[in-house]
Amino acid sequence: MANYEAKENAIKVLSDVDLRIVTSALETFFKEHYTLTNMYSAFHRDSIIDGKLRNISQNDLDQLGVQLVLIATINGGLIKEQNNLIKMAVEPIHYVREKFHLENE
Repeated sequence: MANYEAKENAIKVLSDVDLRIVTSALETFFKEHYTLTNMYSAFHRDSIIDGKLRNISQNDLDQLGVQLVLIATINGGLIKEQNNLIKMAVEPIHYVREKFHLENE
């Protein structure tokens, strides 16, 4: 049980880090490069009117790309650890069912 709780806490910490990175990266990129019309549209219409960006350089796109790779890597780790937690939670249930010959209970 302690191992489960430790893993659960690690996932929580990693989730918090992930959220901070996502918020920081996207908020900065949006504020620096979206047009007013596209920013409004993205948040109020769930779409962007056109693909126009302002004050954008290749370095800005590269930096966003690196941040997105980091986010994707963290998310992949979170999914893997969440699946491990599910497995840890289900294994004792299977053991009890087999040990005591319980079916669908």
